[in-house]
Amino acid sequence: MNIPFFIKLNIRDDVANLAYDLINEISVPEFLNDEDLLDLIEMEKEDGEIYERSVKPLLKAFFNSLEKNNLYDTWEENYLALIKYKSELQDMFGKMDLKEFDTRYKELKSIIFNLNKEKNVKEKQIAKELADKEKQIAKEKADKEKQLAKEKAELEKNKTHEYSVSNGIHYCKYCGGGETWRKFDCQRELGHKYTLRRVQNKIGFDYSFKPVCNNCGDIRHYCQPDNDYKFKCK
Repeated sequence: MNIPFFIKLNIRDDVANLAYDLINEISVPEFLNDEDLLDLIEMEKEDGEIYERSVKPLLKAFFNSLEKNNLYDTWEENYLALIKYKSELQDMFGKMDLKEFDTRYKELKSIIFNLNKEKNVKEKQIAKELADKEKQIAKEKADKEKQLAKEKAELEKNKTHEYSVSNGIHYCKYCGGGETWRKFDCQRELGHKYTLRRVQNKIGFDYSFKPVCNNCGDIRHYCQPDNDYKFKCK
């Protein structure tokens, strides 16, 4: 469990002095040469005195601190670890009577069960929300990629000429350009739609066939390629 730092500090403060006392007690014999004193320590281990005097108060302070901070799942984890490694701990500290902790665990079991149940529900909800969010992000990404692909395809399409032939003249239906315009991009986005018509000059004489937009009447002088032509159809 990821315990917030300030709670870790609270727990440390609750057990610090008792922990240091225990460390001092179990480390001192390593530096003793007095056989009688060592024998006394072994007797205390067998009788469970070291446990009652130093280990049990530390365990009680630790587990009480976990309860105080509502860390019941951590309480259970540490209790189960205590039971699992009891024999190893007894090799170090001597006889350990854990009945008090066993009884408290039985009392807390229903609370721990309900909290774990709520935790599982919450974790599932968080997982669902995360999955939904990732799904939405993936959808938005796919939609964006689809839109970009569509725009790219549209841009490519707008650059493509579509030629028609009338009266022996080739012209593009969308930009009016002739054969010499093939090396230039078409401009379909301007919205023109050309057909070939006979156009009169200013004094009324027949002029020649030229592409004329059916929508706005624009006349294309396709014999002179004009790549900067931006006259939008109205």
